[in-house]
Amino acid sequence: NASPSNPVCMLNSENIWSSYIRCLEIIPVAVISESDVLKSEINLGNIYGIALCARVLSSMSGSSASNRTRKIETFIACQNYPGNSNNDIRVIDQIRAVLVASLAIAPQPQSETEMKESVMNIFEIMLVQGGKTFGLELLAIKVAFWWESLHVNEQSSINVPVQRVTKLSSFLIAKNICFQFQSLPCDVLIQFYDACIADLPFKLALLCGRWRISDDVSNRAKRICNDGIRLRATTPKSEARRLENSLTCLRDIVQFITGEMLF
Repeated sequence: NASPSNPVCMLNSENIWSSYIRCLEIIPVAVISESDVLKSEINLGNIYGIALCARVLSSMSGSSASNRTRKIETFIACQNYPGNSNNDIRVIDQIRAVLVASLAIAPQPQSETEMKESVMNIFEIMLVQGGKTFGLELLAIKVAFWWESLHVNEQSSINVPVQRVTKLSSFLIAKNICFQFQSLPCDVLIQFYDACIADLPFKLALLCGRWRISDDVSNRAKRICNDGIRLRATTPKSEARRLENSLTCLRDIVQFITGEMLF
């Protein structure tokens, strides 16, 4: 197993995965589609590898891999975010597995229709399961990659307060970012995702306008936020920080889209 404290092991892990992906790229799509790894049940132990394989398959076969991508994203968005790890290696490994898998699947090429459906799917999951899942992290990293791939921030024809975007979530966004970030401590990974979440409201509001889903997204964000506000009093201190970050993000999404201030 690759360990952040062992740079040589991390480098070997990156080389192995890079070589594996290059092999996949020369294998016929039909053969990959029939492989057992892509048909196996997803769990925290294999989610990273399945996400990488699915991304390669999607780039080779286009929209035909969208169902597999949706399955992976649904698994990630349904995972509950654990509270304070207290240096519990099992909790740290769980957080790392989900965050790195999100980095693996996020750069996958998707059409505007697929991206719109993905956003709505993540919001539906958060609406059912609450804001304590990794849904917001997945949404934030997907939007960060989409934003950079389209260079939306360079569209001068849109009259919006571009200065509100910190660009922190654009830092080091690259095709194989999951490899580079594997060696980072878990708390640094969390800080990176926090930056993506902080930049999410403005970017998502703009994209929702392009995709004509502003009302749907704002309604769901408002309901999830209101549910979270009711949980404030009973939320353990170990989970309070993340809850507040999530509430702030959801509140700002609603405000950017509708102008309404929830709290």
